[in-house]
Amino acid sequence: MGNIIKGSLGDHLVMGVIGTRLDRVERELLKHLSPLGIMLLDRNFLKCGYQAWIDELRALLDEIHDATGRERMLITIDHEGGRWMRAPVPITKFPAAINYRENAGRIGEAKAIELMSIGCNLTFAPVLDINSNPQNPVIGDRAFGNNREDVCAYALEYIEGLQRQGLLTCGKHFPGHGDTSADSHYELPVVDKSFSELYEIELYPFFQLASRLDSLMTAHIVYPQIDALPATLSSAFLQQICRKEIGFDGIIFSDDLEMKAVLPYIESGHFRSALSSSVDMFIISRYWGVDVITGLERDYAQLFTETNHLSSMIDQSNQRINKKLANLTRFEPRCLSKEELREHFELALDTVTRQCS
Repeated sequence: MGNIIKGSLGDHLVMGVIGTRLDRVERELLKHLSPLGIMLLDRNFLKCGYQAWIDELRALLDEIHDATGRERMLITIDHEGGRWMRAPVPITKFPAAINYRENAGRIGEAKAIELMSIGCNLTFAPVLDINSNPQNPVIGDRAFGNNREDVCAYALEYIEGLQRQGLLTCGKHFPGHGDTSADSHYELPVVDKSFSELYEIELYPFFQLASRLDSLMTAHIVYPQIDALPATLSSAFLQQICRKEIGFDGIIFSDDLEMKAVLPYIESGHFRSALSSSVDMFIISRYWGVDVITGLERDYAQLFTETNHLSSMIDQSNQRINKKLANLTRFEPRCLSKEELREHFELALDTVTRQCS
């Protein structure tokens, strides 16, 4: 289907929108930036009857496509289950990933069907973090297990289920968010581990499963024994470990750049570090970070006048994006049948029952 790259900052952006329809300011910003991706959040869904919110969502996505001038876009979502759900009923409220075990593959298929029915073609899942720290405020039951073997086994089944239905996947949060005691939404976690320690636990699922994934998402975490910068900005982690040692050639997404763990770095001009570290797509999802966007545009424009190295990195990034998204599909929002929804509800109920028994 050909390239989807226009040669601009927008080719490397996934953005959020404020509500269930675009206002004038959003429309102009989307027209100006033409982001390649949109991230759906709960604020983008009407709280009303199924057909009504599906119709409104379809209208919103049509407006976004028209504003950006893109026929093919990444329509993404965080939809892990448990605490992390966006779409309203009757989309199935599956429990958190720690419960999946025997049903992981079937749940992956069911979620893919439901997410494609709301227009999504990529899900920011699975979580490949290991729930190794009981004090972790942000991972917990989002992980597939408390040890690396369980995470690898059940995450793989889940990945295969998503991909059987044609949904793009994204493993997160590289190089591992399981052993933190801080939430990177609000502060910068620091984990004092060596590379050999990370390989034994946090990095293990990424080495095992990266080749099965379409994309990865970074973690806004500092591992000071390896790099003073957060992993999102770290060539040591992304270029050396992820690209060279793991051999991952898919798309790397940053976690949200407006999270407080990394926002000060972006505001102080570290966007160049992110590009040179091998990040392909940057997420700005929670609110309109106009200052952040202005800074990114300035830095992106300057890259082509500074060094051949950074220009080459952008060319490589464009090639990775085009390769992975060459056959990107646009799914129109639609209502699922009562039979499909009932089957998925029974699967969710069975999953909870198995965990409780």
